[in-house]
Amino acid sequence: MSDIHNLFHDAAPDEPTTEAWPEKVHARRHRNRVAGGVAAGTLAVALAVPLGIALLNQPNQIVASPAPTSTPTPQTVSVGDAESACAAAAEQVAGWAEADRGDLPAVRKGATVAWLCGDQMTLGPNEPLTTGLDDLVQAYLDQPEAPLDQACTMEYRMAYTLVFQYADGSLAPVTGELHGCRNLSDGATLRSGGDELLTQATEAWTAERATSDFRDDEPAACSEATMSILPFDSTQVRAVQTCTRSGELWDVYRVDVINDLDLPTNPDVANAVMESVSADVADAVDVWQPREPERRIEVVDRWGAKFVLSELQDGGFVFTDVDGNPRLWTPTPKLAVLLAVAD
Repeated sequence: MSDIHNLFHDAAPDEPTTEAWPEKVHARRHRNRVAGGVAAGTLAVALAVPLGIALLNQPNQIVASPAPTSTPTPQTVSVGDAESACAAAAEQVAGWAEADRGDLPAVRKGATVAWLCGDQMTLGPNEPLTTGLDDLVQAYLDQPEAPLDQACTMEYRMAYTLVFQYADGSLAPVTGELHGCRNLSDGATLRSGGDELLTQATEAWTAERATSDFRDDEPAACSEATMSILPFDSTQVRAVQTCTRSGELWDVYRVDVINDLDLPTNPDVANAVMESVSADVADAVDVWQPREPERRIEVVDRWGAKFVLSELQDGGFVFTDVDGNPRLWTPTPKLAVLLAVAD
């Protein structure tokens, strides 16, 4: 067992009976419409991906945050700013085909913040980037223009939009893709280097997080987006929720207050899940049967990235580790009750 597992179990009392737990758990249940992550303009497509492929397409990477190197700089940006910026950028990108190139906002230095938006299956970070923006603009402008006669493969991996916002509120979006020809576009110019620019962007976000105190304690609504552009940070867990598909809607269950137990808050339950996952897992079999209707547990870090465990018919949960291998986790009876996955 891991050290973190030992710390958790050393501090916790013996497992109590589960008979009275449902009466002691206060939770929110609500239903929200399925809404995919903001599409990266014309590069995003609606995907119908089998569950097995969706689970293994991209691992839920778990990393530790770098240690702060200086005093954190407070940020007052709300999560809604990222959502509105990405929505506005997507609308702008959708209008590129009908726009005169001369009317499109130029990608230029002097941006005040930048946003990174995912596609229908991938979440971007909730916090804006506020440093190194000119370097990121230059990194885009340095990419060579793509040949007009290029032949691109048809597989889909991920599309994204890097949005530069200026002091006057204007946005200059750059769309990128990690498949096909890995092109970039600002609506007027098509460039190569979609993977290179995303790498530089994620490195910039990661570096800024070392001195940022941004935190998001409210998980994003359950949706089709289950992966995150930046890795999930298991040392910065903030919330957990259970998502159950109900036709075109999602039923959401979220523990708020737990009376007379050793896990008094939702973040405590979230951390207990991660400690259990880190210690009590096994290799998954090659073939498994997903639960119907679909149900999953989402653990969310302070940046909004999700770690997703998808439920199977037998009550276990499957996820992918950092090496892309399927792993099987079975919650303890206590956690199953608290997460409302005990049928």
